[in-house]
Amino acid sequence: KIHIIKEAHNTIHTKISIVLLLMLAATLAALFEQFNLAFLFGLAFAWSASAHFPVLFLHFFYPAYTEKGAFYTLLTGAISSLLLIIASPTVWVKILGFQSALFPYHNPTLFSLPLALICGILFSQRKTHKTKKEKIPY
Repeated sequence: KIHIIKEAHNTIHTKISIVLLLMLAATLAALFEQFNLAFLFGLAFAWSASAHFPVLFLHFFYPAYTEKGAFYTLLTGAISSLLLIIASPTVWVKILGFQSALFPYHNPTLFSLPLALICGILFSQRKTHKTKKEKIPY
């Protein structure tokens, strides 16, 4: 019975999440309707490159990479690119209406990607007694 209750609970959470994501997508579509679609895809790729590429790169080419390092790599890349996109002239000036942008570049990947790589290496370097257990198994 507990398994059935948990499954129903997860189904309800999934449906609520889908509705919230659709509402967020509709709001963002209305907010960005005057922008070039190719440029918006460029921002999405900048976010993805800053968040996901460092995890894949370090996983394949850095033998000491751990799950903790992967978590902080993804977190750092996603948050830093999102903050830099918001502070860029595209969002800060054109959408929010401020006079000048906090971050002068339109694309944040040049800064957020190296930051994510550095955080991934630093958080994988911490030597504790749990490091061998949390190493990525594949």
